Amino acid sequence: MVADKLKSYIQEPIAYERLTGADVHLDFCRSCESCFSTGKCPADAGDDMGMIKQKMLEADMLFFCSPVYAGSMSATAKAVVDRLAYWCHREELAGKPTAVLVTTSNNHGKETVEDISDTLQYMGVSLAWAGFVCTHDHPNIYLEENMEPELEKVCTALADGWRDPIKFITPKQSLAFRYYARMYNRQRIMNQIFNLKPSAEVLISTEREFMKYKNLQDYVKNLLEKKRAEQSIP
Repeated sequence: MVADKLKSYIQEPIAYERLTGADVHLDFCRSCESCFSTGKCPADAGDDMGMIKQKMLEADMLFFCSPVYAGSMSATAKAVVDRLAYWCHREELAGKPTAVLVTTSNNHGKETVEDISDTLQYMGVSLAWAGFVCTHDHPNIYLEENMEPELEKVCTALADGWRDPIKFITPKQSLAFRYYARMYNRQRIMNQIFNLKPSAEVLISTEREFMKYKNLQDYVKNLLEKKRAEQSIP
């Protein structure tokens, strides 16, 4: 519903793909920490997470949804979040307009929204909208007429995020960006002094020149300028 309605808000054609737990096979994070040291998850070779990551990186915007199960996000949603944990340290989704929607029959909607939103924000997303729908208030979430008020909110926010993703970057995101940039710069210097092999996160931070930027807003601004320049090349 959101993807179809969003077309009229941004006045551009939209191609979208919906992935659910029924569509993919996901293993759980094993806490091997390979992602931090090598920049890769060894489990990606055995399930669909590598494909999901690639699609998330290629997408212009994201819509992350989950029902409330036992007071929190679903197992599938948690598996995705856990397998993306190292993206929090490298701003992999910087500036990507994003919405989060949670459905619940009764309670824990607010807490689950906050849980998902916080994690995605530390990955760098521009969180345009986040909220939950209680099925006591909306008897049938599959009917557009029942969901119209929420659809309008989500589409308006995503269109706003599409036009100006920088306005949705929060102070806590910029603080985290500076923290990791400085930490990796210190590690880079120590590696040079003691002739140690740098971790993947240090290499990525150096390659992307995180220390050049005062905050996440400036980094995203640079990404947008590069993207526009690439699109203008005939």
